[in-house]
Amino acid sequence: HTEYSSFRFALFFMAEYANMIVAASVTATLFFGGYHLPFLDPDGVRITLGGAPLFELKLTHLAVSAIHVAAFFGKTVLMVWLQVFIRWTLPRFRYDQLMRLGWTKLLPLALANIVLTGMAVLALTSGGATLTRLLDTAADLTQALVAVGGLVAAVALVTGLLEPPRKKRIAVSTAARQALEQGGIRPGEMQA
Repeated sequence: HTEYSSFRFALFFMAEYANMIVAASVTATLFFGGYHLPFLDPDGVRITLGGAPLFELKLTHLAVSAIHVAAFFGKTVLMVWLQVFIRWTLPRFRYDQLMRLGWTKLLPLALANIVLTGMAVLALTSGGATLTRLLDTAADLTQALVAVGGLVAAVALVTGLLEPPRKKRIAVSTAARQALEQGGIRPGEMQA
């Protein structure tokens, strides 16, 4: 950032944030279901448990489309916030640290994921109708758990943001800590 100033620096900065938004959009699309939300069908909200409907709400196509756009935008904003939070919180990694993490931790995890997913697909394709009904019920329960967990997390985030910060007196240095332990500093002692 020291080589460029003014407009060239602004272009680099805008390109960096445009990259974050594109990466967040791709991440939301590939890993977080894009515009899909639990229990939202093309004709409205439908909550079922094992095929039996528990709750239904009919919505217009425009309302469902608006909810889909808001869901995708919300997931993208959440991923941008996560990237900014990590970038501002953690120190930078060196290239060798990133390569070591990728080769020693992430590659074996990815290979194990591929093997376990293949085994699960083989087991599911050889299962019968009972297994299919059981998995449908488990999927409905998982959707309910995700929806309730997301709602609880949103409420916790809002209440955490609305709570006023508590001020604590923290003694940082050794001299200040010792002075607090001995009852503080009297005003007359420090004056010359």
